Amino acid sequence: MDFRLLRHLSYFKIVAEERHFGRAAKRLGISQPPLSQQIKILESNLGVRLFERSRSGVSLTAAGHQILPAVEQLVSEGENLESTVMEARLGRISRISIGAIAFTMSELLPAILNTARSQMENLSIYIREFDSSEALIALENEDIDIAFLRAEESNGSLKIIPLVREKLVLAIPFDHSMAKQDRVNLDTLARERMVFCPREISPFYFDRILAICRAKVLSPRIDFNARSITSQLAFVACGTAIGLVPESMMNDEHENIRFLPVEGDTNIVTCAIAWNDNNQNPVIQEFINMVCRETGSINSNQDN
Repeated sequence: MDFRLLRHLSYFKIVAEERHFGRAAKRLGISQPPLSQQIKILESNLGVRLFERSRSGVSLTAAGHQILPAVEQLVSEGENLESTVMEARLGRISRISIGAIAFTMSELLPAILNTARSQMENLSIYIREFDSSEALIALENEDIDIAFLRAEESNGSLKIIPLVREKLVLAIPFDHSMAKQDRVNLDTLARERMVFCPREISPFYFDRILAICRAKVLSPRIDFNARSITSQLAFVACGTAIGLVPESMMNDEHENIRFLPVEGDTNIVTCAIAWNDNNQNPVIQEFINMVCRETGSINSNQDN
């Protein structure tokens, strides 16, 4: 199969994101003249002009705006197809599609995927980044087979096994007035500006943190929303707010941040594995059992 059209469409997508041929070329690892030429070829093949060009950069034409969402979807599906074809050529005939939140992609998944590749012969693994809410929808639609996300309770055909539980700690700027304390009570934070990950990204995670706060008679002042824990810490490092984050974040070096233990029960699930019981992919259960062995979790579904 000729994947050149998909490659040209991916070039269009990246130029549209960067709004600049030079930056897009650098991101693609090619020089600018070939990129410009490929876009002109694509415009000729499609019969529409995609970009308005100027000295300061480029902007999408009306036609470009109209077709961009379809191109983004097609490029994603095309990359999936190209990956599948390549894996099939290498003899990897079993395939599993994984959706994962960014936190698990750096903290948990590398070791799990290394084990999967060594223990499950001919397995092809495809990974996409999602937030927890997006991953649950993708599981329902069977767009992915497995998700690593923040959730705790199974719901209908969506099955969930918690893998990692952690305590929350308070991240504060290094020069904050509380920086010399050994630990903190949540009920002392009522006037503090806080940064949270919004509920629409991870409903379970948000609700659990709010429940922990309310149990300590704290209605947190949520001044800022961050799309990831890494972004939360960026707000803290800038001195803008304080935030409750998993204790594993203390393992990384954060020059401008101090972490304080929090009094009381702050246990929360920071990673779970989820799947759709209606999905007929025969590799799913083997993969789940492997993950549970590796993490010491219990798969209550394995005998069903």
